[in-house]
Amino acid sequence: MPARGGIRQRAARRREQDENRPSSLATFLTLQVLRGFMSVPVANRIAKHAKRDLEYAAQRGPDFMFNDLDTIAQLGGATGRGKAGRMYQELMSKLVTPSIPLFRAIIPLDLQERVPRMVEQCMILPHVVFSSMYHHYHASFIKRICPSSETLRDFWTKLERHPLLHNHPVRRIRGWRDRCVPLSIHGDGVPCVAVGKSWGKSMEVLSWASFVVTGSTLQTFLWIYGCFAALFSKTTMRHTVRRQFIYLKWSLQALWEGKWPDHDPFRGPYPPDSPEGRRAGTPLCGNGVEGFFGLPFVIRGDLEWFYSICELADYKSRQPCNWCPANLTNIPWRDMTVDALWRNLTYGIDAWRGHVFPLLSLEFISILTFCADWMHTAHLGVYKYVLGSVLWLLCHDMMTGTPVENMREVMRGLRAYWRANPTESHFQNITISMFAPSEEAAGRAVEEEARYPQLKGRAAEIKHLVAALHAVFTAHIPAGGPREEGIVYNQIALMLRECVRADEILDRHPPHRFPALPRDEASQFEEATVLHTCTHRML
Repeated sequence: MPARGGIRQRAARRREQDENRPSSLATFLTLQVLRGFMSVPVANRIAKHAKRDLEYAAQRGPDFMFNDLDTIAQLGGATGRGKAGRMYQELMSKLVTPSIPLFRAIIPLDLQERVPRMVEQCMILPHVVFSSMYHHYHASFIKRICPSSETLRDFWTKLERHPLLHNHPVRRIRGWRDRCVPLSIHGDGVPCVAVGKSWGKSMEVLSWASFVVTGSTLQTFLWIYGCFAALFSKTTMRHTVRRQFIYLKWSLQALWEGKWPDHDPFRGPYPPDSPEGRRAGTPLCGNGVEGFFGLPFVIRGDLEWFYSICELADYKSRQPCNWCPANLTNIPWRDMTVDALWRNLTYGIDAWRGHVFPLLSLEFISILTFCADWMHTAHLGVYKYVLGSVLWLLCHDMMTGTPVENMREVMRGLRAYWRANPTESHFQNITISMFAPSEEAAGRAVEEEARYPQLKGRAAEIKHLVAALHAVFTAHIPAGGPREEGIVYNQIALMLRECVRADEILDRHPPHRFPALPRDEASQFEEATVLHTCTHRML
């Protein structure tokens, strides 16, 4: 049946259909979000970039085309359904900007075979990134690694009396305060498969960052290597972790010297006519005043990572400390007072030399370089048990209703505190099951700590709960109760208050502005942690 209406009416209908035509990109982004393949913020950023390109193309005329966008659209042929690996290789071959080369390492992996298999793995080694960013992405080098020599001098001036710098070999290097970039190596297990489930898998990830830059974790941390913990081999001759740290040791040595190495990670010399041999001994970045080099000033991780990956002291053993000889008998680690024996017996830079962990054989790394991560040790460690126990006490002992009713009342008090004192991140809701172990689980628990309440949550949520819970707990302390009971409640309130004070001191002194706490603030921080730990021990 022919379309009704005249030429003008049909043209108007076509214009209306064109104006109402949905965007194929918007449809694709919406479907990707709904299917769980993409987050809303990522889809929003893609849409904003597309809108910016459309506005620019409209100004240039109907024949304008972004050549780089057209290149990506042509990957995989006309249908775009080629194999992902081939499409990746095709994209890499078309890139015109220099990329940071990957280092191909041979790592032993336990693939459930008779002997661990040697598998080629890609690593992004720090000295390669350091040099590539300086020469090819200098703006990113300034933003993510080293803003200027003045920034370095200011950093090292503030750390002049730091114990790590006492007799440190960096002091023998000419002009080190203007050239030495302080770096942090970070290791941690990251849940990435079936997160939160009993069958979940975690990946052990190594990354590094500069101490003299600011920004989010995504902006400042640079990837080194990641591997599923289930694939680790621990046989003496084919040890996965030791092997990967041999490669990292080689890279950090090159960073320390500020020059390209003349040998491979296993001391084999490069042929003089090879690409590696021709650049051996040349500066990683710049000469003279700008001959920057890197110093791994801190290796950060939690106590579990230090034990399971670095093969240091087992924090659950009779001698649990990496930094002093504290034990369960004559030098008790549970003694947290200011005159505890272990305080005067802390190790120096020569302790742990000759240990199997490869990085400890480097002259510029010692046991003092290893630093327990405050977030994991406090917020995801001690605080979980402290806050879980306080919530359990409120809901099961101090308040008169049923535990569920009491928890709702506590939650109302917490929300009122957060409305009056807004925070970056806090719990949206807390239920009994988030901190109180079931009777069945408590009866089957093997480890002692599993029988105690522990709060489940993210580090930021737990951190911002402490002050709010302190206010709620203080408000529910009964007046005129038994004297012994009142003493215990006041001790709990004191413990929570000192947790708040310690976090407030650290928040006032972010690492990029205060690499070391000022003397007065350091004394207050020590006082807060001593009061908290001693009170926790008494309770």
